Amino acid sequence: MKSGYKQTEVGVIPEDWEVKPLGSLCRRITTGKLDANEMVSDGGYPFFTCAKESY
Repeated sequence: MKSGYKQTEVGVIPEDWEVKPLGSLCRRITTGKLDANEMVSDGGYPFFTCAKESY
């Protein structure tokens, strides 16, 4: 393995990183109520759908 990295249950990560459950890092994760037709081209955040690209 490349120096400075370690093998974990989620794959190879830098030695100074930790693996934590996502729920311990954010309070609430939900699905949105908007569909792709509600997307704003110049919005402040990426808009994710089931497509490979975000909008």
